[in-house]
Amino acid sequence: ISTRSGNYWTTPKNMGPMINSALWDSQPSLSPDGKTVYFASKRRGGKGGTDIWYSKLNQAGIWMQPVNLGDTINTSENEISPFLHPDGVTLYFASKGHPGVGNYDIFMSRMVNGKWTPPVNLGYPINTEKDEMSMIVDATGKTAYYASVRDGGYGKQDIYSFELYPEVRAGVVTWIKGHITDSVTKRNLPATAELYHLQSGTLVYSGSADGMGNFLACFHQNGDFAVNVTHPGYLIYSDHFTVEGDYGKTPFLKEILLKPIAKGASMNLRNIYFDTDSYTLKPESDFELNKLYQFLKNNQGVTVSIIGHTDNQGSEAHNLTLSKNRAEVVVKYLKDKGIAVTRMTSDGKGAGSPVADNSSETGRALNRRTEIIITSFR
Repeated sequence: ISTRSGNYWTTPKNMGPMINSALWDSQPSLSPDGKTVYFASKRRGGKGGTDIWYSKLNQAGIWMQPVNLGDTINTSENEISPFLHPDGVTLYFASKGHPGVGNYDIFMSRMVNGKWTPPVNLGYPINTEKDEMSMIVDATGKTAYYASVRDGGYGKQDIYSFELYPEVRAGVVTWIKGHITDSVTKRNLPATAELYHLQSGTLVYSGSADGMGNFLACFHQNGDFAVNVTHPGYLIYSDHFTVEGDYGKTPFLKEILLKPIAKGASMNLRNIYFDTDSYTLKPESDFELNKLYQFLKNNQGVTVSIIGHTDNQGSEAHNLTLSKNRAEVVVKYLKDKGIAVTRMTSDGKGAGSPVADNSSETGRALNRRTEIIITSFR
């Protein structure tokens, strides 16, 4: 396996004995988060001649024992050229064993509730009486490319492109691309980036940036997303964005500056949410509150002041009280998790310290935030 670092590809690294057997192992396809690989193999223990298998990457960066995809996907014949679409749930592959038009045909299956659905033959004229294989599908889920042996080509297996009909399309995906640097030295940082879907409460992506500080995460859901970036010795980077409608061709680009931990340094946490005009925490706040807890747990020499901020909707006195109550709720959350109260103070500024124009909803959303100031660091 090789990864891209800046403008270059790293020297290929053997994926190890778990993936590579004494027989034939080939045609790998990685999941969007890079932590699962699907591949074709003639290894022992399969259902037929060549089967599709998968392996997961553990926390130590080691590929685990491969698992056969089972009877739904694999037959007593050959299944080859798996391609897991970046939507993470749509699998295309070629098979001799499932009922088809010709020799190798292209099939599609989806992951639903943790199980692969019965494969669907893409039908004629996508499949012919000869061989079709090695199909990939673009980010829109509509355009496919594959190798086919058919009349009118230039040789044996030629590459063709076509539009998939709606029933077999993959989900539309977009991606976030980030570049992480030290805010002071501008040095690239191999920090950990996480993408969290707030509505469903699911972690969409977790991975480390490369040596040039770059990371790329694909996702296919609409909704609100929290972005967190962490690295030892630095404050938490917090941001969020909303994805709506037809978004497949518009990536999100982030230039991320991480601040070193220092007395007086501050971070604005933008994914701590409260009920409207209330200091009751919403469930979607748990992801970021836990990040703050981990930060304080990992940096025992840090003490903080937790400051609540509101927008300008409401009276000055009301907003001041509301912001103080919200800050106190965050302190209580951390205390209940085991952080000593002697390490934390709280205060509220109401709408008195805006970071954006309160005349727009976008600006007001930026002003509603929880600020963490480092009061001491040893």
